[in-house]
Amino acid sequence: MRRRVSVGKAFDLSVSLDGETPNPGPGKSKSKKPSPRRVVVGREFEAKVSLSGDWADATDAVTRSRIVWAVFTVSAIFLFGAALLGLYKGDFNALQAAWGVVGPTYGGIAGYFFSRHEKKTS
Repeated sequence: MRRRVSVGKAFDLSVSLDGETPNPGPGKSKSKKPSPRRVVVGREFEAKVSLSGDWADATDAVTRSRIVWAVFTVSAIFLFGAALLGLYKGDFNALQAAWGVVGPTYGGIAGYFFSRHEKKTS
């Protein structure tokens, strides 16, 4: 048995800004194109931002990420090609050979990136 729950009531909303005519309802068309608006909450303020941390660690993380994505992409292409070759020939030995190389590689990468690492403190 399904129950329909209604929260609140439907309502119409009309918005007008200083110096403008009220917003027409949903069935009425506006004669001119609405101008873009900038909505600001609060007041503007000056902010000084400084990044802390080791630049070498950040560069190392980006490099590792790029290498991992390159390995994943190339190995996925090889697996897909071996699967297509297996479908074409009816023999999936090439796919088994490709997975024999790609599987441990995926396992090593996943083992490193999904294991718990302790943060080094100096």
